[in-house]
Amino acid sequence: MRLGRLKLMARLFLYASVIAQIVAACMAVKLFYDPKWDWNLVPFVTTVAASLIAWSQTKQFDELEESYDLAKTELEQIEQQTATAGNELAFIEAVVNAENAISREHTMWAAKSGSAVLRLSPSSQTASPK
Repeated sequence: MRLGRLKLMARLFLYASVIAQIVAACMAVKLFYDPKWDWNLVPFVTTVAASLIAWSQTKQFDELEESYDLAKTELEQIEQQTATAGNELAFIEAVVNAENAISREHTMWAAKSGSAVLRLSPSSQTASPK
């Protein structure tokens, strides 16, 4: 669900930015050929286009999409490994792989978000100063 939403938002912001840039270019051409035209919205439309790109980059839609897609693929492979485990040892190995994959994804999320989780010292379990 979240992966699909991220893909949609990334495409939406990209297309909206491209459309705004095309509108700005058309307005600039119109102003070039008709300097007395009263509608000089080129600065406003280019600002909108830049803002859409900046917002998309701030929200990291593409990065999150790739990260979630990688985690989804990895967990699907582990699910298959778990389902086809022939004995208890293979099943335990698959469960450990799943826990490691989830832990790795959580650590990547915490690092990107600046979460306090990473500032906890494993030995003392107290928050270290930042």
